[in-house]
Amino acid sequence: MLEFKENKSILVDGKPITFITFSGGEEQIRLPLLEGEKNWVEIEAFIKNSVDLVHLMLTVNALKYEGIEICNSTLKLPYLPYARQDRVCAGAEAFSLEVFAEVINSMGFKTVITFDVHSKVAEELINNLVNVLPHELFVVEKDWFDRIVCPDEGAVQRTEGFCRAAGDIPMVHAGKKRDPKTGHIIETVLYNTDVDGKKCLIVDDICDGGRTFIELAKVLKHYGATKVSLYVTHGIFSKGLEPLEGFIDEVFFTNSLNQDPSLKGSSSILQIKV
Repeated sequence: MLEFKENKSILVDGKPITFITFSGGEEQIRLPLLEGEKNWVEIEAFIKNSVDLVHLMLTVNALKYEGIEICNSTLKLPYLPYARQDRVCAGAEAFSLEVFAEVINSMGFKTVITFDVHSKVAEELINNLVNVLPHELFVVEKDWFDRIVCPDEGAVQRTEGFCRAAGDIPMVHAGKKRDPKTGHIIETVLYNTDVDGKKCLIVDDICDGGRTFIELAKVLKHYGATKVSLYVTHGIFSKGLEPLEGFIDEVFFTNSLNQDPSLKGSSSILQIKV
């Protein structure tokens, strides 16, 4: 017998929807009990796969039949799916972010909120998008760190925002040298090496496997950094946190991906609830 189960990746006014998958593979959802007399809601969606996206679409449809005006409602997408697929990379491939944006725009939300979006292209494609900046998510006190480290050119604006918000902590620029034939990183470099005896915070938007940050931490400690911490808005950690151990002293990340609470490592880990 088929039964409805909770999908905690789609929340309506903070409550999870329930869903059922029919034997033919079709999805159906059921809304949680909505309290009070109002014609708008806030949906928070942690979309990790295509099924979650279908559940979001079905949720919006069900809300319309309940008299909710989506044009007055907010969609919160802490992690914006497909933001890294912001162009057509090769022939016969789709422009994934454009497709996702068209789906979201078709729902007609008053506001779409996301955290530290990877690509500015998303702001051009998604209607009514509000991008919460990383230094608004993680407020750094000036005495916590001596240097804020920018890992590459793509992170300059993000890192500058952190430096200003923390009282003009000096920024250290880093970069990567790549093999021109393969595109693989062959060396991590610091363009200014004033880190001897300093506590350093690397700032970026996403950590997946973590190799970039491990190599950067090695270089920082080679030049005398006493502590290397990492802030990423979106902690994917596809290989877990263990690879960072011994290189990164503490990791800060938001709950933008609705991470499994069992995600652990021996490094000092702080998940920022936002």
